[in-house]
Order: sequence, then C-alpha cells, then structure tokens
Amino acid sequence: MLSLIFVGGCMEGVSISEPPLYTAFNEPFPKRGINLSREMGSDFWIKKNGRTFPFHIEYYRADRTNLITDTEGDTMFNGTISQYRGVYYFNHKLNNGNYQIAAMQLDGDLVKGFLAFHSQMHWLQDSLEKWKDVKPKKDWPGYLLACEDENILIQTEKRAAKMLFEPLLEKMEYDTLIREGFEADQQVSSENKEEEPIPETKNSLIKSISPNPAVDQCIIFLSESEYSVTLTLRNIEGKKLDKVTINDRQYTFDLGPYPSGTYIIQADNGEMNETEQLLIQK
Repeated sequence: MLSLIFVGGCMEGVSISEPPLYTAFNEPFPKRGINLSREMGSDFWIKKNGRTFPFHIEYYRADRTNLITDTEGDTMFNGTISQYRGVYYFNHKLNNGNYQIAAMQLDGDLVKGFLAFHSQMHWLQDSLEKWKDVKPKKDWPGYLLACEDENILIQTEKRAAKMLFEPLLEKMEYDTLIREGFEADQQVSSENKEEEPIPETKNSLIKSISPNPAVDQCIIFLSESEYSVTLTLRNIEGKKLDKVTINDRQYTFDLGPYPSGTYIIQADNGEMNETEQLLIQK
C-alpha cells in the first residue's frame, strides 16, 4: 500500500532504528467494493500546503479493484475500496493472504487521509504494541487475534475498524480535492517552486518544505513545539528510509541515495502526527 524537506544549516539529529511493519488485518473490510472514480473522478488533484499533486484511477469491474497512480505512473494503491458510514476503506492484499487497510474521509471538496495511506498501518502498530505484555489474552480487545513479536493480527470487523481508524483520522487535517477539469494555468516552474515558501497550516507540525520537488537534499521547517519531533522519511511503499528525533525547528535530509519518485515524510511530536508528500526529481 498503505499517504516531505533543506538547505544549509543542518541540525543535529538522533538516529533511531524502526521495526518493520508486521501488523495486518485477516480479511478485507467486509463491504462490497466500489468504483472510487465515481466519487473523485478518473483524474483528480490533491492540494496540500500550497502544493498540488495529480493522480489517476483505473477501475477494473471484474474484481472491483482500483489502481491509483501518480503523475509518474508509480502505483500508490492497488486493491478494493469499501465505504462504511462516511469512511472509505482501502484494502491491499499481502502475499501471505492478510491485508493492510487504510481509511479516508471525503466531504465534498475536502479529503482526509488520502496522502497518509502508508503511515496509517504504522500508526496502528504503534498503538497496539502495548498489548504484547498483557496477560492473559482474554484481556485483549476482542478484535486482536495475535499480538506477539513481529506479528500483530487484527480481525476485520466494521465496528472495530471504525474504532481503530477514527482517532487517526481525527488527528489529520483536510486537504483540498480538485476533480477533473482543473486548469493548471497558474503552475510555476520547478525553479520558481524552490524559491517559494509554503504557507503555514494552522496546527501543522510541518511549516514548510523546501525545495519540493527536490534533487539531493531538502529542508523541513517545523512549527514551534514544546516537544521533540520525530521525522521519518519513507518511500511510496511505506518502507522507512531515514528517521531522526530533533529538538530544533528545521532538519536537512540527504536525498542523494534515493532515485526519482514520490516519498512521504511523517512528523510526530506525541500529540500530533501528520504526513507530507515529497517529490524527488533527478
């Protein structure tokens, strides 16, 4: 699946190792698959923090799957999508037969969670780790089938999914959905984009990203926070590439080892957890 950057003045960061993603659901969300292009359009754009990201949906009726790709043709999601009580659940089947699931809210031209597909399962894993030390198992939540080292398995049930994903969605901010027909006549060159500051979003940890698109390095400017902030750089598949915890208001990621493509930066200070998209163009 399963939805950011610096120049000069690199700040000291403390590297932290991160376990792989070993949390999954045993089944897809138990609702009939839908054609998401009927809701968002075959071609659409997500606008976040002053940046506009284009996407395309192909729907395959035979197995009810939605293939979502970005402007480079890279796959962002490939699987079935179900809708339940105003939330869209994205189901990605793993090789072992289990599923990764992510949630999205859509309210007119506002969308929440779409750019954080690959972070949501990591967030769930972090929240469920505490049950490993709880004995006996009868004290676990009813939806928790397994909670051991490198194996957390969740029973896919409507109410449980709603309870698990609701807190995640509440922490996210709405982005703007622009459906097919958007005229990009106000887009500027990459060179000009690098010089433009990205407007600060209210209650946002990530104040600005520069440059974006980036080549060899990027600076992430953070809003003031009384807590330390953990920054994680992931590829579009959700794999962790770099992770640091800082007490400063900016940090420089070295992007030299990474090829062109779409990446995700996650910022977490314990109270807020948000993601931004980064494009690397070489």
